[in-house]
Amino acid sequence: MKKVCRIPEGSEFVTAEVTDSSIILLFEPKATKAFLCDITNDLEYIPNLGDLSIFWSQERPGAAIVARLSDYNFSEKESLFKSSNGLWYHHAIRFRNEEQYNKIISHGRETQSEKEA
Repeated sequence: MKKVCRIPEGSEFVTAEVTDSSIILLFEPKATKAFLCDITNDLEYIPNLGDLSIFWSQERPGAAIVARLSDYNFSEKESLFKSSNGLWYHHAIRFRNEEQYNKIISHGRETQSEKEA
C-alpha cells in the first residue's frame, strides 16, 4: 500500500534509516545549520563551538582531521573554521561517524587524481 504524506510544517528534510527488517522515516526540523552535503550525500550540520568536527581545506586534498571547533569566522567572501589544533580550515562539519570521515578523505583523493590526469 502506498501512502502520500506531507512534510510537517517546521520540517525541511525527510531522512530514512534502514534496519534489518524495516525503514524508519524521520522528519528533520528546519535548521539553519543543516545542509545536504554533496561529498557525504547526507544531511550534515555546521558545528557549534566545542563540537567534535571534521575539518578540511582545498589546499590539502585527501587530508582531513577530527578535532573540536574552537573558533569560526563567517564573512561574505568565505567561511573559516579553527580546530582545537590551532589551524584554520575552509570546511567543517559536525562529526557523526568514521564512514563520514572516510568519504571526506576519499573525495579529496579523487579530486587530486583528476587534477593530475
